[in-house]
Parts: sequence; structure tokens; C-alpha cells
Amino acid sequence: MRSTATRVRRAVIAMVAALTLATPALAAQDAATTPTRVVIFPFELVDTSQEGEMDGARADQEARLDRLTADLKAQLAASGRYEIIDLTPVEADYARLAPMRGCNGCDIDLAKELGATQGMVGIVQKVSNLILDVAIYVRDVETGRVVQVAKTSIRGNTDESWQRGLRFLVDKRLLAAPPGGAPN
Repeated sequence: MRSTATRVRRAVIAMVAALTLATPALAAQDAATTPTRVVIFPFELVDTSQEGEMDGARADQEARLDRLTADLKAQLAASGRYEIIDLTPVEADYARLAPMRGCNGCDIDLAKELGATQGMVGIVQKVSNLILDVAIYVRDVETGRVVQVAKTSIRGNTDESWQRGLRFLVDKRLLAAPPGGAPN
């Protein structure tokens, strides 16, 4: 009789131990499969080139910024790791506060209002027609802290170079980091 009770007790202890060990792993797996709710603000151009100073905004570059924003949303949504939050409900506030790169945290306020857990601000800095830098800053809405920075330099002011730079940032930086982002 004692041996049956001992076996039952050992079986119960083994089951409790297995559940105790499995619970954190299951929670981590669940967190990894739950998409991060993110608002992606339109890419912004900082043109510090001589051409930009003399000639101002260019239609082709504005169109590239729009394409980068749309492609970033599409690529992140397709990954399954992100749920893209529509900016439309706060569009008037966004238009009033833009650019996001210098609004002292207003991007976080807008993201919070939309129910996002992260906000992304993309910036293309044009040094010249040959040298451009592309950066995406990911901030946690709850803390306001930057959780990831993805940067690259591209050569050439063309549709192809801008798209190649974005693909690199998404594949090798944003999606290569663990869910929730990590500085890189």
C-alpha cells in the first residue's frame, strides 16, 4: 500500500515539476506569437545636401518616402510579428505635430491614443545624391524609451537603392531582433 502511495506522490510531483517548467516556456511562446501593435509614422526626409538647400523638396523623393512607409507596413504585417495600427484616427493631430523626429515625444502620445504598444519613426537623411542614411526608431509606448534603432547607409538616390536599404533594415535589423525589439 505504501509503495502505491509513493508512486502516486512521485507521479504528482513529476507532473507539477513538468508544469512548472513548461509554464514560462509556454508564456514566452505565447508572447512571441502575439503580434506587437505598432503605429508606423510616415518616413521623413532631412535633406542636408547642397541641392536640397538650393532647390527644396523634390517630388521623386517625396514619392519614395511614401513608398518606404507603405512597404515597411506591408513587410512587417506580412511577418506576422506586427499588427499595424491605422494612423487615420489621429491624422489631424499628426499633421499639426509633424515632423515626429523633433516633436519631443508627441509620437508616443499619438501611438498611445491609438492603442499601440510601439511607435516607429523612419528618417532618411540625404547628405548628397550619392550618400543617404536611413533609420527607423522604435519606441515603447508605455515607457517612451527607444527599444530598437535600425540604421543603414545607402548609395544613390534612386527607387532601387531606397528599397534595398529598407529591405535590409527589415530583414537584418527589425525582424532579426527578438519580439519587442532590442537595441542594435
